[in-house]
Amino acid sequence: LQESDLSPFKPRCDVIVNGSAYAPGGLPVREMSVSLRLLTADRQILLDKPLRVSGERFFVRHPLTGQWSLSEPEPFISLPLHYQYAFGGECRIDKDNDAAGRVPDKHRLNPEQQAGHPQPDNPPVAHTACITNPSGRGFIERWYADTLRQSQFPAPRITDPRHPFTLDSFLRCQDGQADFAAAAFQPAGFGFLAQSWQPRLALAGTYDRHWLETRHPGLPADFDFSHWNGAPEEQQIPYPSPGLRFEVQGMHPHGDIAVQLPADKAVVLLRMDDGSLVPQWMVMDTLILDTEKMTLAVTWRYHINISAPVRVMEARYITETSQEG
Repeated sequence: LQESDLSPFKPRCDVIVNGSAYAPGGLPVREMSVSLRLLTADRQILLDKPLRVSGERFFVRHPLTGQWSLSEPEPFISLPLHYQYAFGGECRIDKDNDAAGRVPDKHRLNPEQQAGHPQPDNPPVAHTACITNPSGRGFIERWYADTLRQSQFPAPRITDPRHPFTLDSFLRCQDGQADFAAAAFQPAGFGFLAQSWQPRLALAGTYDRHWLETRHPGLPADFDFSHWNGAPEEQQIPYPSPGLRFEVQGMHPHGDIAVQLPADKAVVLLRMDDGSLVPQWMVMDTLILDTEKMTLAVTWRYHINISAPVRVMEARYITETSQEG
């Protein structure tokens, strides 16, 4: 829902929408669309992103043939747009699981892996996770399905209609052929992606012995400042100008939402050591629209060299009213 604003630099502006999908008129549906659209003050489209939201559905294995199918979605009225309902997940079997004894040897964690597990005091017998979203659903490897002997697993309920996660995608996960750089294997949503998920994690750089010996505690040489951008890539836009317009469909029980940023501006006034005054515009690098609370939060940021001969810095905010006056 939120990420710290204490990032040193974001090369683009994160646009985030938190909320839920609501069936039109409050009547149960099996599937529906939600969308986020951004327009400039002169109505140029910056972003037009749809999502498909479904009722509960499952990947089901036929008891005789062993073939998998995708069930029809059940009716629903609302669903939080959280990544736990998008593609992702983990295959984990703990020691106290009845299926622990059936885990194939090649999929068991060895002593070194158990010692390095985030829960070293009580590590699981076997554990793999989706690198793009370990909290989701639909990431099922064959060893896991066979070990549990389950006949069904939850399917993703939030998908990208342009790149849907299908039965074929599910089977590719089982066969170890999933391409986690492909669009179908990215979690669908409008919210922040975790820093520990790929592809965001790869942007953090390499932390090895060379880094320890030559750059620690500084950032590695291959650190990419795009790592600080937490929105899905297509929701990272150039720093917007005032007047940006949000149009959101399917995320409020009473209809669509439209909101426009005011023509306000944030500015830093630098009072230099030599007595001169230097005004500097700030940039918007995070926008968070919450359709439950009906709020729009804006983060302004400004960077300056620490060696600049500045005596005083003043943060000021210029509103539409003050500009008119």
